[in-house]
Amino acid sequence: MKKVINKLIFIFLLLPLLTGCEKDKEIVVVEPVENYTQLYGLGTIFSWDSNAPTELKLTEPNTFTIDKVIKYSEENKQFKFILEKGDWDKVRYLVPTSTDDGTAVKVITPGEYDMLMCSEMTGDLRDHFWGIPEGSDGTYRITVNVKKLKLTLEKISDETEEPEPEIKTIYGLGSAFGWDSGSATGLVPDPLYANVYKAEVNLVYSEENKQFKFILEKGDWDKVNYLVPESVDYNGNVKIVTPGEYPMFKCSEMEGNLRDHFWGIPEGADGKYILTVNTETMILKVEKVVKTIYGLGTAFGWDSGNPTGLIPSPDEEDTYTAEVDLNYSDENKQFKFCLEKGDWDKVNYLVPESVDYNENVKIVTPGEYPMFKCSEMEGNLRDHFWGIPEGSDGKYKLTVNTKTLKLKVEKIN
Repeated sequence: MKKVINKLIFIFLLLPLLTGCEKDKEIVVVEPVENYTQLYGLGTIFSWDSNAPTELKLTEPNTFTIDKVIKYSEENKQFKFILEKGDWDKVRYLVPTSTDDGTAVKVITPGEYDMLMCSEMTGDLRDHFWGIPEGSDGTYRITVNVKKLKLTLEKISDETEEPEPEIKTIYGLGSAFGWDSGSATGLVPDPLYANVYKAEVNLVYSEENKQFKFILEKGDWDKVNYLVPESVDYNGNVKIVTPGEYPMFKCSEMEGNLRDHFWGIPEGADGKYILTVNTETMILKVEKVVKTIYGLGTAFGWDSGNPTGLIPSPDEEDTYTAEVDLNYSDENKQFKFCLEKGDWDKVNYLVPESVDYNENVKIVTPGEYPMFKCSEMEGNLRDHFWGIPEGSDGKYKLTVNTKTLKLKVEKIN
């Protein structure tokens, strides 16, 4: 008996040490919820990024489904699921309860299977997947009941090509888009956010000034739902807007609350605008596109798809400026310009008319220089840059006139 007591005392003394070893690893208790409203897929048939996974459709409480083409591969990590978007160690996973010997995959055929919920947060993460047998490629319906932790797999065809995805959108009507609700212009769905749509349009003030409103589907005017201003303040049917956010009102002839209202712009505010419509929050965001040109090279950066914009001159049309640090290097490709954002072969460049260094650089000091407009599209592309003399590092002001095709270089310090 004394030995047993001594052993118990030893164990109780050891407990603080054991818990101390685990002190740095905090286990998070994740409480179950009454109803799950979202589920996402990861793996070969979905996406590997837990921050941008593929969403399954909620078909009934706690039950989600999706039809996907599944093709056998050697790795065969076809799918698993997560309950929320986020970093891999901040989300909950639904995975097989077991896998085939020596693999991270449970190979399954059509039927019902138990699932395991796990996560890094609860300390029981398993990076496991479901896969299919070799030779069983086809289109499958995957159904998940999160509450019951059940996966159902059905093969619905031998088709191994994904159908063209249906592009959900909304449509614009008005001076900026056109007036036919049966053949309306679609906005572009935002690739990152559901229920968000965008359009870049030219708005030109007129006395009527019915620039735009939106419809949720194409059809006859009395068979579609409209998104219009909540209130109007011009001509009895127009809401004047400047850059900002505005509430929208949903209406239709079918609901008996139709308002033939539009958004418009102030006189003198003509230009290109980006319209962003969120059909969930019912908010319209209006942004005016500031015309500019962009810099590329050592002084600016190299990505023509995401370049650095110059500042439009408030006093001179077609004139843009930038203040940059220029530091001589052996390559010395300090800067050139492009007229729009895009892939390198889809934009117009402004480059030196001639070069005198490394066969692709024009050395410049303070002064004025002619520019040459070129592009891959026109077949006259020159990958040329302006550079500076060795020993002339410093801050420079660059002024570009896209009409006269002149570059002015000034050294500030």
